[in-house]
Amino acid sequence: MTHFHNHQPNPDWNMTSTSRIGFFGPPTSTVDWCEANYEITFYIAEFFNTISSLTMILCGLWGAVMHGWLGKRFISVFSCFTVVGIVSIMINIIDCVFF
Repeated sequence: MTHFHNHQPNPDWNMTSTSRIGFFGPPTSTVDWCEANYEITFYIAEFFNTISSLTMILCGLWGAVMHGWLGKRFISVFSCFTVVGIVSIMINIIDCVFF
């Protein structure tokens, strides 16, 4: 028999009540993991996380260009790295829950 608990997150982790409302509306994520929302700019919820995700995109593109001659599998791996960076930026800019 499986027993499920209705676990609520620690209220100290939930910073959405003190978060600012940005260009895309109020944040809908239940937990702020790293930084307060919309502290730097009105358009990006988690600014420094967004900037750090740019490095994933740049490394993925650089790797695909520099190592693409090794075969499709290397291009695929670096392309996936780039896609993860793009999705991370989307999530950090909007700061919402998609599912």
